[in-house]
Amino acid sequence: MADSQKPQSVLFVCTFNSIRSPMAEAILRDIAQRRDLEIKVQSAGVQAKLTDGYAIASMREIGLDMSKHEGQALDEIDLGDVDLVISLSEPARMFLMHFAAGHDLTIEHWPTDEPQLGDDANRDEQRAHLNRVRDGLVRKIKARFIPA
Repeated sequence: MADSQKPQSVLFVCTFNSIRSPMAEAILRDIAQRRDLEIKVQSAGVQAKLTDGYAIASMREIGLDMSKHEGQALDEIDLGDVDLVISLSEPARMFLMHFAAGHDLTIEHWPTDEPQLGDDANRDEQRAHLNRVRDGLVRKIKARFIPA
């Protein structure tokens, strides 16, 4: 797929499919529905973990419900049905270099901040940081998928 073509299927990949990639999935799915764009949107992680509660709360603040998201690992995805894969973490980018070899798809890497601060961060600091990650994803997704 050439970069100028509109993808029919997008897969966001991060390390655990618990914060960044499900946030991106929800954001693009919402934009696609609002603008009547026909794009299949999925997310996965190098490994799968439970969806982060702070991520659910952060998305709720912008009117998106991620509470039913169930993490899935990249090896559960059929890459034959994907046009564009967007990695959001360095582990995902590195894993995709090998996992996606031989598949006819475009891979983009969007370096995205680690969504969790250290153990010494309080709840308010963590939520503010996660909101910045979310807002950065909104900007990147709009720039990539909404025609100028």
